Amino acid sequence: MSNFPRTADEITPEWLTQALRESGAIKRARVVSIEASPLGEDSGVTAALHLLTVGYDHIEDNAPEKIVAKHPAADFGPDAPKIRIQNYSREASFYRDLAPKLDLKTPAVFFSDFIADTGHFLILVEDLSHLRSVDGSDDCNYEDAVAVFGDLARLNADWWGSPRLHEYPWLSGMYTFGTPDQLSRNFSNTLDKFVELRGEYLPAGIEELGRRLAPKFHELRVNRTNKPTTLTHGDFRTANMFFDDSQNGSTHPVVFDWQQPQAAKCGIDMAHFLGSSFSVESRRAIESDLISEYYTALIDGGVRDYTRSELEHDIREAALTRFPLRMVGLAMGGEQMLKTEQGRLNMIAMCDRLQMLIDWNCEEVIPK
Repeated sequence: MSNFPRTADEITPEWLTQALRESGAIKRARVVSIEASPLGEDSGVTAALHLLTVGYDHIEDNAPEKIVAKHPAADFGPDAPKIRIQNYSREASFYRDLAPKLDLKTPAVFFSDFIADTGHFLILVEDLSHLRSVDGSDDCNYEDAVAVFGDLARLNADWWGSPRLHEYPWLSGMYTFGTPDQLSRNFSNTLDKFVELRGEYLPAGIEELGRRLAPKFHELRVNRTNKPTTLTHGDFRTANMFFDDSQNGSTHPVVFDWQQPQAAKCGIDMAHFLGSSFSVESRRAIESDLISEYYTALIDGGVRDYTRSELEHDIREAALTRFPLRMVGLAMGGEQMLKTEQGRLNMIAMCDRLQMLIDWNCEEVIPK
């Protein structure tokens, strides 16, 4: 089905019937109506999201009545940034090839494909809005965090140094941003803009840390894909999760938004979750326990020859590699937040969370 619709409005009842039957979501039912509506305030920024309300010719058990459709943003064209096309390719490939094989909970997939020649993609997954979610600006509670780190550890242990990582070429390599010198200049320019726009909200020492990191950032990025590697999500935070409380009183995260999966060191997902899903005070109070929970589950999952001190070193490195992306998000994506007082408070809280880079002495792992 490489000739798939390019936008939600192009999805016809006939095409969706075929896609749902091929995925096993329906057997004999036939789609007779589709209503597409934009989903979420961020729809259209890097990709378009629509909620499809689906009608059938007759009732069939488990036939999805609501489906989330994701495809390129409206401004997508030949001049689209290369990183955006890489993200499209990775996410479509993940849902098509890998998601059904993971123990980690992910949305059920009804269709996923990508066309390399044009960069177009379409992903159809189940609607999970009935599950519990946590606002990205709120603290993740301890019980949810334990569930998240436990499931993450089991995923990482299962894929630790696995030859299977090489079966998916799109997991290998890094996003390309130019030469090392270009990367350093881009980092410095982003930092300048970030400080100009958000400097009043930044923890003490963050700007200085960024200045030290800029000329060494390429080298640090290379380090994160050194062995041991495992399967990582790349944007692992509560904003990209729902929480399923239905299994005999236990909670499990259902993780979505797989635009940045990679074969990399496990610290990348832990660092991002710790640095983005808690207030400074909450993180300081529980991070040691959470790391212990994760490390114990990792060892129980069969990982050997990896010490807790190595884990903490990898978390430090990973926290620094996420720094530019967080700067871009807070600088360029924060204007809408600052239009309201609550948004301004959320911006302050999100900038405060960069304190993790100072608390963890991340400057110690900047290459000499």
